Amino acid sequence: MIVSELLSLPLFSNFRILNKPDGMNNEILGTSIFDWETREDVEKTFSKGDFVLTTLAKLKTDQNFENTLDAIFSIFDKEVAVVSIKKTFEFVLPEEVLDYANSKGIPVFVFEDTYMDDIIYVIKSTLITNSLNDINLEKLKDIMKLNYANSIRKASLSINKYFYANYVVCVCMPKANLSEDELSEHFAFFKKAISTSLEKTDTMYTIITGKKSFFVIITFSNDTNASTPEQIRTALNPLNYNKQFSIGLSNISYNLENFKLTVTESVFASLISILNNSTIERFSDLKSDQMFFPNVFNNRGKTFYEDIDNMFNEHDTNHSSDFKKTLLTYVKNNGNINDTAIDLYQHPNTVRYRIKKIKELLKIEDSYESAAILYSYSRLDSIYSIISKCELPIIQD
Repeated sequence: MIVSELLSLPLFSNFRILNKPDGMNNEILGTSIFDWETREDVEKTFSKGDFVLTTLAKLKTDQNFENTLDAIFSIFDKEVAVVSIKKTFEFVLPEEVLDYANSKGIPVFVFEDTYMDDIIYVIKSTLITNSLNDINLEKLKDIMKLNYANSIRKASLSINKYFYANYVVCVCMPKANLSEDELSEHFAFFKKAISTSLEKTDTMYTIITGKKSFFVIITFSNDTNASTPEQIRTALNPLNYNKQFSIGLSNISYNLENFKLTVTESVFASLISILNNSTIERFSDLKSDQMFFPNVFNNRGKTFYEDIDNMFNEHDTNHSSDFKKTLLTYVKNNGNINDTAIDLYQHPNTVRYRIKKIKELLKIEDSYESAAILYSYSRLDSIYSIISKCELPIIQD
């Protein structure tokens, strides 16, 4: 769980940042309360990744300001994730404190109405149960049901309100069946590696894991560092190096109103990666497969496929034939009759006859259109077969 994800929850809606947002990707590992311990006390009791809460109450009475500053600096030296100050009186943090926080990449927030006990409870329970991932997964599912651009934009920001407008989405899915424990182990490794790579970059990101899918949403601003695209590619390398998984990478999008479309691009690219037995497919490189997008996920594509599939199934059942298997093998062999005959253990003339009868059944003549219809059906059959095995949470029945 990183700072930007946690602070996107409703409980933290009144939190206001006081310095640069450079540490929004810091990982939160625990909580602690700062009551003006000495540097020695901080060294013993605070830990890296702590979500630190304080009221700075001692600022009202402390006569030794140098000791006060040293105590604050000692928190930042522990590489905590974030410092959040509950405002109980009017105060102004010295610029040197905020500058020091900036140098350490630690965001400093101020809030007023939220109870500290509620904050601690939410953080601890979220860390124990991984409930934030479940919440974001449900939000992702809900987004895929939306149709209006403004609603999609607002819903995407509910996942992470610090998202920039420019972003890419990556989806990673296993090529073969892996056990739940194996997937959990792989996904935990991916998450740790990607989070470490992105922690100090000019990005805002969120990682969401499904039962058999791993989503990475990486956003960046218009004035981002020129090295950011390379940083993103480097961050995704742990996925690319694992040959047991297929990765789909969307186009770069420049508006969160396109969030649903961009997620779907990455999912589609990942499906094609599994189909091609490749490690990674970029949506922009899919060429002819882009013709099937986004019809694969709507009724138009399903109706086209099911109409033909039903004809094949009915004919093969009633006549004990293998029209469907013959066609799929024929297309797999790029229309080569001899190769198809070898794969089916049939005479080439038998294959020619079956292809002729298939075209008669579908009422299509020899033409470029008939070839496109047969290829489209075959490709959709492969894609839908993969979808049925992937258990993708964002694909609606």
